[in-house]
Amino acid sequence: MQSLIIFYILFQAIYLGTADEKVKYDKDGGMFSVLLKKISDLEERDREFDTKLEEINVLKERLDEAQRRLRNMEELEDRLQKAEERIMMLLHGVDDNTIETNATKSDTKVLHLNETHGNMGKGSSGHVWIRRAVSSIESRQAAMGDKIEELLSFKNRIQAVQNMADTTSMKRAVTRKVAFTAMFSSSPVTITKGQTLIFNKVDYNEGNAYDPYAGIFTCPVSGTYLFFTNILSVPHRGTVETEIVVDGIGRGRTNAFDSVDVDQGTAAAALHCTAGRRIWVKCMAGTQTWGDMYSSFTGVLLWPDDSAINSN
Repeated sequence: MQSLIIFYILFQAIYLGTADEKVKYDKDGGMFSVLLKKISDLEERDREFDTKLEEINVLKERLDEAQRRLRNMEELEDRLQKAEERIMMLLHGVDDNTIETNATKSDTKVLHLNETHGNMGKGSSGHVWIRRAVSSIESRQAAMGDKIEELLSFKNRIQAVQNMADTTSMKRAVTRKVAFTAMFSSSPVTITKGQTLIFNKVDYNEGNAYDPYAGIFTCPVSGTYLFFTNILSVPHRGTVETEIVVDGIGRGRTNAFDSVDVDQGTAAAALHCTAGRRIWVKCMAGTQTWGDMYSSFTGVLLWPDDSAINSN
């Protein structure tokens, strides 16, 4: 506020110093008000700038905190990695042959001390320290045996978990490779009884097991599959019936009735298929069906057989 007063005094002294100039100022239509408005705008921008600067400082503090936490996490991960390496070195250092050899040597020493103790015990009853030494060695041998057994058990558990993880990973790798969805590229589609419906517009075909030119899916691996089809009838064109066929045997049927409006027929089949089996959709009745997204054929491998995993 003080700066505005000073500015006003200077303005009066410089620009409005004479009466003639004041009259000229009055005629110019409020130039001073315009200047005051501009100063007010500049002060408002200055306040906005200060606000933005505070927000930037807050963001910088948050970024510094995030970087600090990231460094702490990296240090923790590094310590965990080193601890895991030490455990694995300890486990790999436990050799069954070494354990057996050490146990044999300990047994031999105990037997030798027992014999010495027996022989000396016959001639003298003053060698109590020998009996104490034998007892100490036996205790250490038992404790060592328990520790070795515990380490071997821990090693076996780790190996079992690793084998399970490897098997699960292989199953997932195979499962992700087989899936498809196909539909008709045009609409409506003319069909005839006994015809294999050729869904020639492929939306998804992971593993390339579905043939859009023949309308047939060929199982690439043995396992449990899920197949699904849906058909939409055309009004006044007759009822449409289709069937999911596995090597000539029907496993699921749709029925879309004829009416003044459309009707949807769906069928699904979860079944086990060996590698090489062929699956398709067969027309059982009807003359026309809607195409595009309204009628489709889908299949997916849920999980493979163990033999399929082992062969990979």
